[in-house]
Amino acid sequence: MKALLGFVKTTLVGGLLFLVPVAVTLVVLHKAVLALGKVVGPIASEIPVQQVAGIHMRQILAALLLVLVGFFAGLFARTGAGRKLTETLEQVVLRKIPAYRLLKDEAAGATGDAADLQVALARFDDNTVLGFIVEPPTNGIVTVFVPSAPTPAAGTVFYLPENRVQRLDTTIADAAKVVRHLGVGSAALLTKISQAKQVS
Repeated sequence: MKALLGFVKTTLVGGLLFLVPVAVTLVVLHKAVLALGKVVGPIASEIPVQQVAGIHMRQILAALLLVLVGFFAGLFARTGAGRKLTETLEQVVLRKIPAYRLLKDEAAGATGDAADLQVALARFDDNTVLGFIVEPPTNGIVTVFVPSAPTPAAGTVFYLPENRVQRLDTTIADAAKVVRHLGVGSAALLTKISQAKQVS
């Protein structure tokens, strides 16, 4: 009974940790579209077609403007000043948000950028689990975050000897997908064990 309650509690907390950032993102995007809708309102009123598929032209223009702003923001983020500003925001604000590093590294994998976390296999006696190396070894000890299915953002931190941790040649996004799918897709992930290297 205690094991069942523990599973329910862990899963519920993990689900909330996953939903909160998603909900915040959706609310922010909604507010941004509403705000930009006021800006593009005069332009939208001059367009003969006022609705497309039931969506008001003001909202369509606002969404397009938001995408355009996001694109130019992405270009700015690639400049020296943009990187410095991003690093400052990360240190002061974003890294205090649960699961930010994991979400950031999933996005980094999609764009081909380097990730902070590393996918690894961690051995506990006769069991082996999927995890993420959080920090490089210190005095022979590796910090590993082991996620709880189906929410990669929830889990437990372990401190393990280097000889019990192996890197996997795969992306954060692929590993997180396996966790979200309750292990489905592990076969493809485990084929990379032969290429895995001990943490050094």
